[in-house]
Amino acid sequence: KRLVDAGEEEIILLTPEQYNFTAEKKLLTMLGESRINCVENLSFSRLSNLISNKYGGEMLPVLSKGAKAVLMKKAIASVADDLTVFTQKTEYSSFINSVIKIYDEMKSCSISAEDMLSACDSIEKEVLAGKLHDFGLIFESYQKLIEGKYYDTADELSRLYEKLVKSDYLKDKYIFIDGFNGFVANEIKLLELIIKQAKTVTV
Repeated sequence: KRLVDAGEEEIILLTPEQYNFTAEKKLLTMLGESRINCVENLSFSRLSNLISNKYGGEMLPVLSKGAKAVLMKKAIASVADDLTVFTQKTEYSSFINSVIKIYDEMKSCSISAEDMLSACDSIEKEVLAGKLHDFGLIFESYQKLIEGKYYDTADELSRLYEKLVKSDYLKDKYIFIDGFNGFVANEIKLLELIIKQAKTVTV
């Protein structure tokens, strides 16, 4: 409120997606209708969309959920003979959906297929090592299928980081961060960049 009173307009409130509406209500109560637009209330996803619109979006077609499932099924089939744990019912939609969920989680934690395959040798528990091996192979195959052809939204935070590094968007921004219970690895990486580039950051 102090910044808005001083006439500043380069203000961003960064909140989780599910907290956006609550944050908007708080801003409305604090600033009133006439000044609420002085603060931009963004989630990481909305920030990504804003940066894409401002500096150019993805040239590759974005994968729909259905297309992603089809390609993940194809990736699984391509390495089926090399899987050690997941040797049955890999064509079932329930298994494919589970693999997609794990893939998205690994992406958000900045864990690559190569990381998973490398970790296999250092894990004593055979079943766990086998699962990592299988997921690593599947994810590696999936990455090859989409590379240079499609944009997977699981890569959104990584793409946002790359675009912010190359831009001066954050240079004069006052950033306030609120509502988060914790951060995944890719979000922490983004926060480190925000702290480095923004005018001020308040948590």
